[in-house]
Amino acid sequence: MKLVYNCIRLAQYKQVIFMITGRVHMKKASVLLMVVLLVFGLTGCGKEVNPITDDLKNYLEQIVLIQSIHDSAVNAYNSYFNNDDISSNDLVVIIDEQVIVGFEEYIEKLDAIETTTDEVTNLKTMYTDSVKLQYDAMVIVSGAIDEKNTEKLSEASTMLSDATYKYDEYKTQLKKLAEENSISLVNSNETSEGISQE
Repeated sequence: MKLVYNCIRLAQYKQVIFMITGRVHMKKASVLLMVVLLVFGLTGCGKEVNPITDDLKNYLEQIVLIQSIHDSAVNAYNSYFNNDDISSNDLVVIIDEQVIVGFEEYIEKLDAIETTTDEVTNLKTMYTDSVKLQYDAMVIVSGAIDEKNTEKLSEASTMLSDATYKYDEYKTQLKKLAEENSISLVNSNETSEGISQE
């Protein structure tokens, strides 16, 4: 009888976790993906490139190189929501060993990207802040599941919503900076974009 009760409690707890974090469920194409994948196809080779254009291009090329780290962390987190056989305890292991570790590696590599102009540095800071907020939320989710603390899960959900807002601001500024520097961001499919210099 105790085993049945524990299974029911686990199922109820899993439902609470999904209800709290489900609305910010990270999908490959969601805003919590946090990175615009870019495939560069520059045209207009005879045009002079200004420092901001060159810096933005370099920054985005570096993001593309590390994107798979972020994707792996997000996909690991999503595996819980895509598989009813994964328990809350399994989710903690996934978060601790794959998601958090992946975010730590991604943040380290993101921090190592060098920028040379204030405009691109500010853009990078906006993006990095959103990723770090996402990371902090995952750390809280892990602890909250261990402690079965719905208040902490709610706090993490708020942090993920804030990270989404910051990411949306980043995307807006990225588009603006690209436009100001005659770079067209071209949406080629749901998960990637390309650029071309006008």
